[in-house]
Amino acid sequence: MSALSKTSLTCLNISTNQLSSSFRDTLISLLPSLPHLRHLLLTMTGLTPANGRALAAYIGGAHCKLVQLQANANQMKKRGVKAIIVAAQSCWTLETLGLYANDFMAGDELDESSPSDDDDDAFPVVDLRHFAAENVVEPGNGCGIKEFESTLRYTLTRNIVMKGQVKAQALDLLRYSRVMLQRTSTSSQELFRTKPLVRRDSPPSEIELTTFRSLPIEVQLRILSHLAPSLSSLQRIRIFEYAVNKNTLPALVLQLPRRKSSSPKPQLSGYPLTNAGKKVGQLRPPSSYVGSSSPTTSMDDSIRDRLQREREKYWELVGCDAYDPIQ
Repeated sequence: MSALSKTSLTCLNISTNQLSSSFRDTLISLLPSLPHLRHLLLTMTGLTPANGRALAAYIGGAHCKLVQLQANANQMKKRGVKAIIVAAQSCWTLETLGLYANDFMAGDELDESSPSDDDDDAFPVVDLRHFAAENVVEPGNGCGIKEFESTLRYTLTRNIVMKGQVKAQALDLLRYSRVMLQRTSTSSQELFRTKPLVRRDSPPSEIELTTFRSLPIEVQLRILSHLAPSLSSLQRIRIFEYAVNKNTLPALVLQLPRRKSSSPKPQLSGYPLTNAGKKVGQLRPPSSYVGSSSPTTSMDDSIRDRLQREREKYWELVGCDAYDPIQ
């Protein structure tokens, strides 16, 4: 178990493998020990209704960070499928869920009667008007059971929309927190120490900035938190800690301007250059860092991919890769 918790496995694909009953039970019981698991593909693996309920317990738990679950063409029947869909409402990271062709037939709920199913509640009714204008769920997500489809699509749409808001606000909060909270001091005690009152002869811009920094740190953080209303308190605190950590600052690089033509124009000997003394470069953060604005079309694909990977790493580090319902 301790070895599994240290693994960086993100995708587990064992589809089209007929697994034994003991193997399936052991596999599902070990899923909470895989903290980085994001994609679980279990299509055509012989899952039963009992396996469906075990998967539902994992999905509804605190350890589940799945983004994709594919469990099509199994034998989970209506009860197993229903248990997973109900549990998915507590999983805010899930974006893809396939539960088609799970051997559902009219009356199969009678075949699956057992003492553990006596407390089966009515399926929850959801209001789709909150995300009526959103159509972000890709084809292939569903279960093939009409009475469950609306809840499944609502859950996935909710997760995708809220995750997008959380990620965008996490970038905005980091961008402004770096400016407003960074100090020249090195220790955290000096970092949050209250500044003295500004002098009357200070420039207006300095007065405005220093006035904010002269406020108690609790008030400063409260003001900045309004930039990210969808984030939880814990998510904001992690972003503030990330922003004031100088080790997370992007490196400064000297960027020289690009020549419009590959061959330079010839210069006559003895005559000064027309661009003599002109600034030829500037020291600034690279365009591809976590807190920069959205990638532009002028970026190379490699730079855009690297920026996206850095942002994904940042979102996961501060816990903003999904919406946190605990506000």
